[in-house]
Amino acid sequence: MASTTFSCKIPIEYEVHVVNKLPSPRLELHYASGDDELGCHNIIQNYDFNLRFCEDYTGTILFFCHLWCTNKEIAFDVFKSRWPERCLCGKCY
Repeated sequence: MASTTFSCKIPIEYEVHVVNKLPSPRLELHYASGDDELGCHNIIQNYDFNLRFCEDYTGTILFFCHLWCTNKEIAFDVFKSRWPERCLCGKCY
């Protein structure tokens, strides 16, 4: 994902990474939140799909993803505002 410069109104910024470490050559990813539809992406091996965003005033950010690889799939919450302990220095893996 291209790097962009932005500033947060609230000084809490997060960076979430999804890295394909699977033996399969391709991982399909659908990434979204309640407010943002980030679409579907094909993630090749060792590629780092990442997203930077700011905390909102309500502290209710939720990002989720749906992953497919060959004949397996899983969907789960990637980030919730109430999980800051899962991120080191604002970077979440």
